[in-house]
This record gives sequence, structure tokens and C-alpha cells, in this order.
Amino acid sequence: MGSMNYIEREMEGLRPDIALVGANHERLEIHDYTRRLMSALGNPLVVMPTHWDGYGYAPLRDQSLAAAHEFADEVTAASPKTRVIIPQHFEPIRVP
Repeated sequence: MGSMNYIEREMEGLRPDIALVGANHERLEIHDYTRRLMSALGNPLVVMPTHWDGYGYAPLRDQSLAAAHEFADEVTAASPKTRVIIPQHFEPIRVP
């Protein structure tokens, strides 16, 4: 995905184990973004949100992290078996 939106028919047949998903606030302007995306991707095993962190701008850290957790809740509601990993700066990401 090159932006905060997608065309579902272009994701037909894609079944990633891990999906890096744009989780910026603008997703809320797109009808049923998270549920539709999880369905289009076949409910991936792992989702990692991107573009949630204010691009490392420290004064927005707490607000951005809260928004990332809101996105994680959306993913869990749409795809209960999907594990959400919220990446942290300069920390390794371990996936099963």
C-alpha cells in the first residue's frame, strides 16, 4: 500500500502472513477502512501499523501511541486471530 487507501479488487488473492498497514488518523476518513482491509487480505496472522508515530516527533509520542492502540483494537475487532505488533523505534521486532 502506497497510501492510506486501497482498491479491494487489486488485493484479490493476496494472503500475507504479515501486513504493514497504514494506521494514520486519515484512515478514519475512509469507510470501514480496517475491517474492509483485514477482509481483503484474508485476515493476516500479524499486522504492524505504520505511519502512526508522528514520524518520531517526541511531543506527539503519547498521543500517537494511543492512536496506534486504537488501530490495534480495530484490527482485533475485525480479525480476532490477528496479532498486532506496534513497532518501537530502534527495537527489534520478533515475529513467530
